Amino acid sequence: MFIGASPGGTGGGIKTTTAAVLAATAWAGALGYEQVVLFRRSVPNEQLAKAMALTLLAAHMVGGTTLLLCLTEQALLHSEAPYAFLSLLFEATSAFGTVGLSTGITPTLSEWGKLILVVTMFFGRVGLLTVIVAFAGRPLRTVRYAREELLVG
Repeated sequence: MFIGASPGGTGGGIKTTTAAVLAATAWAGALGYEQVVLFRRSVPNEQLAKAMALTLLAAHMVGGTTLLLCLTEQALLHSEAPYAFLSLLFEATSAFGTVGLSTGITPTLSEWGKLILVVTMFFGRVGLLTVIVAFAGRPLRTVRYAREELLVG
């Protein structure tokens, strides 16, 4: 459910092309290739960075939604909480992907829990990048810094 529709579709979640770019990036990095190639076409580094950023933001959105649901539904405070963590994670992932699947606990959530799911559905459907650009705007100027090679392993 986290990987949603294709770019022309109306589903939420991260797009299938974003997942494909991430998989190709992991494959190229593991084999030590200098560039990422999909269908005999090189993928620009800007697209790679955008795909990684959007996926991390989406994962944080689902994680944050799950944490907020755990707090509002008191799943972390009581050992005999009415909702299990996995059920709340399922609800958060389903809301972000605008899938419509549920474990059946959505009607019994608190008002705050329902509101959190509504906001998550909105962000998942509209897209995190669209929401960020709408609120923050585009940068006025671009600054280029010196390059530095890091040891990543």
